[in-house]
Amino acid sequence: MRSLARYASANAKTRARLGKLLSREEYERLSSANEISGFLDVLRGTVYRDLVKDTRSEEDLPELELLLWGKEMNSCKEVYRDLRGIPGKFAEILLEKYEIQQLLIVLRMKFDNREFDRNCIIPRLEVLHPLPLEKILESTSLEQAILYLERTPYREPLVKGWEGFKKTGAFFFLEWSLEKDHYIKLGEIADKLSNNDKKIVKRLIGLEVDLLNIARVIRFKKYYQISAGEIAEFLLPYGWQVRRQVLVESFLEGDASSLLKELKKGPAGQLASFAEGTNRKGTLLILESVLWRLMAQEARSALMKFPFTIGTEIAYLNLMRIEIRNLKIILGIKSRNVDKDILGELVI
Repeated sequence: MRSLARYASANAKTRARLGKLLSREEYERLSSANEISGFLDVLRGTVYRDLVKDTRSEEDLPELELLLWGKEMNSCKEVYRDLRGIPGKFAEILLEKYEIQQLLIVLRMKFDNREFDRNCIIPRLEVLHPLPLEKILESTSLEQAILYLERTPYREPLVKGWEGFKKTGAFFFLEWSLEKDHYIKLGEIADKLSNNDKKIVKRLIGLEVDLLNIARVIRFKKYYQISAGEIAEFLLPYGWQVRRQVLVESFLEGDASSLLKELKKGPAGQLASFAEGTNRKGTLLILESVLWRLMAQEARSALMKFPFTIGTEIAYLNLMRIEIRNLKIILGIKSRNVDKDILGELVI
């Protein structure tokens, strides 16, 4: 009865939002549209009409991507607004992810000499804590920028990552420290949830960690001089489907063979077989597609189970994240000279 009282109102609102997600037919029209103009015309006939009303040409696309990201973040705020107690605290920590993303963009712009596009638009979306983004951009050193964050949860993890950044100049240490702190806090509060909530969180949030860890292995290979022995230290905790040792093996192999073999043993078995039938079966990037598909599968499964859990909220938001990701992929492929056939592999 306690779970009924805790989730009845919030879940009813969340399930009403499910009907506003894009349909398969709408995805097909977006994917088959001619060029950017056709894509935008189709999008104007969906729930995204207000977002694209001022998007007229490719020059407006960076602003549109920011608006899509803002829609994802605002959906998260709306969904979690009605949660109280431990679920409410868990939701609050989940929302911090969007602040971390904004903070990393500004810190990269100011202090990363290698990876960042300095022409990108800076997001200024209010989530939980007022972030001194302008002060950070005006700061003369990382130490000064960190001091500006004293009234936020992000100062302490940045202090921990600062030493590695100072020694190597690698921005990765700052990113890793913020993300590690975030998922440790999520894991600690998740342990206080009910047993039903805990099981669902382990699967749905664990998949998010798996995706981040795979992306990290890809970046290790491309950008950083990190040995196989160091990799495990820099992987995030609480992954669900992918063991750390297998990620290290994939780093050494430089392809997806070990990870595909691992995934075929679990709930992603059929999806991993799908990856083996693609032109990029040996690449680590195809593993991201497999795990995104598993995330969608698990979200739909959670919606069919006992309704009065936090699973309804997390499942809806994962489906919303997948929808925003799909739109960005279609948009990106149509704005670049890329083989359109890969849409079927990448769009979930």
